[in-house]
Amino acid sequence: MIPVTGATVTVGVIGDPVRHSLSPTLHNAAFDALGVDAQSLAFPVADGDGPAAVDAMRVLGISGLSVTMPHKQAVRAAADRRAAQAEALAAANCLINDDGVVTAHNTDGDGLVRSLRVENDTDPSGARVVVLGAGGAARSVIEALGRAGAADVVVVNRTQARAERAPQQRLARRQHAVELRGREGAVAEEAARDLGEPRAQHRRPPASCGQKDRPREGA
Repeated sequence: MIPVTGATVTVGVIGDPVRHSLSPTLHNAAFDALGVDAQSLAFPVADGDGPAAVDAMRVLGISGLSVTMPHKQAVRAAADRRAAQAEALAAANCLINDDGVVTAHNTDGDGLVRSLRVENDTDPSGARVVVLGAGGAARSVIEALGRAGAADVVVVNRTQARAERAPQQRLARRQHAVELRGREGAVAEEAARDLGEPRAQHRRPPASCGQKDRPREGA
């Protein structure tokens, strides 16, 4: 392990809560394996203080931050520059500090598409896809699937209105919105059976799936 010195590069993850995050463990293991003089830390940042964290990057010389709930929209607005995906989605999950100039990125969607191709040997081009949820990460996935050429994207969410707002990029050739009021699995299976229909879908799960579920991000 390279000893930490005044020259060690510092990166981290911000969120509320964030102490449970495995990002520092994963990144520090990678830095150690690759011989990179860097350290990754978790920084708890209260809701509403995302812009202050962006300022702290400039003041303290923090090179990069991963961003999780609830700061993705706020840090995107506070950054000096925005990559195309962060601009289109109005949310960022990654901040890069280049000599005091902070650029916001959104890598969730591209990361998923790359994982499908590299780790699962699955090309989303021409595919029919169901996305569970309509939060920031889901919107990034929808946008990336559209750029990757997905033929049909179904958005499954607990509320119809948010499901319809999620695929605003209109990049897939056809998109559906499905209301979720029960277990995700049952509704996703129903949505998948309906993918061949060109109209937007609004489906309710069977009565046996109507129990109240724990709210999720993007609900």
